[in-house]
Amino acid sequence: MKVYLHTGAGKTGTSAIQVALAALRPQLAEAGILYPKGFAGTDDRSARGQISAGNGIALGWLINPATRRQESYDHAAALKWLDDCIAEAAGRDLLFSNESMQFAHRDETPLLYQRFHKAGYEIQIIHYVRHALDHAISSYLQNLKRGQIQIRGMQDLETFLRESATCHYMRSLQNLARDLAPGKVTVRLYDEERSALVPNFLRLMSTQSFPEVPTAAVINRTPDPAEQVVFSTLAGMPDGPKLCRIAADLLLNRASSSRLTHRVPAEVVDAYAKRNQPVVDFVNNTYFDGVEKLKIKSDSIVIGDITRPAPEDVYRVFGDFFALMVAEPRRRGGGGGGSRKRPK
Repeated sequence: MKVYLHTGAGKTGTSAIQVALAALRPQLAEAGILYPKGFAGTDDRSARGQISAGNGIALGWLINPATRRQESYDHAAALKWLDDCIAEAAGRDLLFSNESMQFAHRDETPLLYQRFHKAGYEIQIIHYVRHALDHAISSYLQNLKRGQIQIRGMQDLETFLRESATCHYMRSLQNLARDLAPGKVTVRLYDEERSALVPNFLRLMSTQSFPEVPTAAVINRTPDPAEQVVFSTLAGMPDGPKLCRIAADLLLNRASSSRLTHRVPAEVVDAYAKRNQPVVDFVNNTYFDGVEKLKIKSDSIVIGDITRPAPEDVYRVFGDFFALMVAEPRRRGGGGGGSRKRPK
């Protein structure tokens, strides 16, 4: 028996994968893989095609102390949930997905591994990486669309990239692999897999064919430059994080009108590369047989001064957001629909 731990990294299509896994639970079960429901409904949003933490947030609690600050953290309940998942599997393989597992603490990870080994499970880590600067920009924008730039002290994107952005792949993979036999950590390059991400992910566990989940391709995408201005504006308002979460659900779970590129000044790229090249080298040498598959940046990052979006593009995004906000209660059959009479 195997337990597959999909540990991230963030911004490598995890939301798309988690939405697909929630939709494919019956088919996975038929293939001998149990994808348990998340602790206390923590992956219910995935089942609705929305951004969630996947089904493994309780595992993140058990190996990543930083996640335990949440009010919902209950150590005993998390262990009971895990034991119930193992019992429900009844000899089938298990699959858990949650990004917070990538920040596993090296002294706590063995405790989780021992629990799985005691139940007769071999552990297989599945970890995606993305070209380093691309990942840093996407991570910054993830915090922006949550309205948390000010909270996390990330300032503006250029300052973040030049002074503090650090790729964590090496630390994550070393901590996850430390107590496992060689070959128990599978690392995949997101940039190579993204065109068929979900099928490629499923093939790591089963040769069976699974139905396509069309919506998974556009879950939780990166905001384009005009959308970034909208999120920056919303983040500075009262209840900014809440407004940004609503905007993310409404605007970013649909396809973008164009391929997104980023412009980054040359000195910023150089400063970032100097700090993070050892991490890129580690991944290539340890997991890609010395082949330079992982790079500092992809071709979608253009060296040059950052350009600002046209005002009319920003106005259009604001218009889309307000229109979608008005339409959403009606679509779900909630209040604020056509049942109210308009004032004369």
